[in-house]
Amino acid sequence: MTEVLTLGEILVEIMREKRGVPLNIEGTFRGPYPSGAPAIFIDTVANLGHNCAIVGGVGEDEFGDNCLSRLKRDNVDVSSVKINKGMSTAVAFVSYNEDGSRKFIYHLRDSAATAISFLQDEELRDIKFMHIMGCSLMINKQMADQIINYATKVKEFGGRISFDPNVRSELMTEEYIKDSVDKITAMADVILPGVKELELITGMNDIEEGVDRLFDQNANTVVLKEGARGCRIYSKYLKSPVFVPSFNIDEVDPTGAGDAFDAGFICGLIEGKDLKDCGILANACGALNATRFGPMEGVFKREVVDEFISKNL
Repeated sequence: MTEVLTLGEILVEIMREKRGVPLNIEGTFRGPYPSGAPAIFIDTVANLGHNCAIVGGVGEDEFGDNCLSRLKRDNVDVSSVKINKGMSTAVAFVSYNEDGSRKFIYHLRDSAATAISFLQDEELRDIKFMHIMGCSLMINKQMADQIINYATKVKEFGGRISFDPNVRSELMTEEYIKDSVDKITAMADVILPGVKELELITGMNDIEEGVDRLFDQNANTVVLKEGARGCRIYSKYLKSPVFVPSFNIDEVDPTGAGDAFDAGFICGLIEGKDLKDCGILANACGALNATRFGPMEGVFKREVVDEFISKNL
């Protein structure tokens, strides 16, 4: 039985080897690396030991093989990933500024990532969590409508919705996007934003007021991601947030850390952990992800994550 489902873009990333080399000059790249926020998330869920599946699309090409081989190796159910003949697998080119911030150029909206399989109701009936990424809502209106439709059905069947509004400014170009983000925000049980994303989806500059606005809609848990500082977990049933400090690591590449964090938190909830322990597992997954170059290269098996936690708490 599938416990966790996600739907969205599967792509490869081709990345600048060093910081400070922009994308408009000649330079060395590394890759391709399997990627896409939903793919990184679900790969982490699988490595933590949970049954999971992804719905998406790839081309009948080497980049598609690159992505599917990794997901299959890690026991992600890819039976609903559509292999699209005549379309190319999506690609993101990534550069790193000296301060660690990143610049993306996407070849996505006309790629195989936009042509995905349709699910039957029976495939949604027993899902515990459907996890949605904000970037997936930005690809095109058809995909956004599919995600909203599936999320509505998962809720009707008693499952929960988790939402990471990981907005990519490079993709915020269509009017339908805000409406789609608002609809998912209104039905999500667990929301995992950064500070700027919280402001964006609530329209509130004050963190507590923003969290209260989400509680007034549907959310019962809001996990505020604060990067190297850690996370603050707000619950509708607690008077004050739970702060969980981050783990100290030597950061190599932050790409994918937030997606791995999401997976750790959702898996913790499925396992019945309290909020603090969910935060610890999430922080560990995010930290470990950032210790390797490449968006999925820092995704480790559960025993490695558990050992990391036991040695570093």
